[in-house]
Amino acid sequence: MIFTLSVIAINVVFAQETNIANENKLIPFQKGKKWGLKNTTGNITVPAKYTLISDFKEGIAAVNLGGNFTKWGLYLGGGKWGFINEQGEEVTPCTYNDAKSFSEGLAAVKMENKWGFINKSGTEIIPCKYDEAENFSEGLAVVRKEKKYGYIDAAGAEVIPFEYDYARSFSEGLAAVNVGAIVNMTSFSGGKWGFIDKSGAKVIPFEYDYAENFSEGLAAVSVGVMVEIIHRGLGNATFTSFKGGEWGFIDKSGNVVIPIKYATAESAKSLNSKWK
Repeated sequence: MIFTLSVIAINVVFAQETNIANENKLIPFQKGKKWGLKNTTGNITVPAKYTLISDFKEGIAAVNLGGNFTKWGLYLGGGKWGFINEQGEEVTPCTYNDAKSFSEGLAAVKMENKWGFINKSGTEIIPCKYDEAENFSEGLAVVRKEKKYGYIDAAGAEVIPFEYDYARSFSEGLAAVNVGAIVNMTSFSGGKWGFIDKSGAKVIPFEYDYAENFSEGLAAVSVGVMVEIIHRGLGNATFTSFKGGEWGFIDKSGNVVIPIKYATAESAKSLNSKWK
């Protein structure tokens, strides 16, 4: 079984002081159990009052007061979230139950168990009405309501219907989506994967047991693999386990360009000349 972990909401800055938090070289420091930021001359720009400070994205960082985290910075729940800018000024107070980093000018925030989006002024642009929400990518964001996934644009218009059992963000103009998965409160498994374009058109048939996003014109796909994705039980972490199956790569026309015969996607890359 192959087991992977990805953190999907924010990259945590629990810092060794050699880490750089943003392009202006703000450096995290710890005082007791709290974190703040200082510049390269040692002047404190953000007092040590936060339980966590995320990486700066688009000039703004998510911060948490009172939450619980593992020693690796994985969010276990609790506390309240807000945002600060690179001058240490509060963009929004710590009032949200959860938050993700800014992407394409908007950040997903959670209030009363529902997700919406705010802009860099802290104004709510898209109401907190969705059960899940991912960052904007290529102008669209994956959101979930009534147990189905669809896509919204930056104005909040629901542009691709809520008809998928799982969905990924757009990458290189296409998104991997799943139909038929078995979904419960903590995980999903099964179903078939295919790809849609930004109009919602199904451009690659739903015939794979797993599919990754496109990168450099190719996407990893698998046939026969048993997959379980657990994406709620540990804060912002997503755990994906794979068992069995064979892997290969397709292009954006759905053509198999690296045969589906390898034990892992990584081995398909390393053993095939298209990646050399």
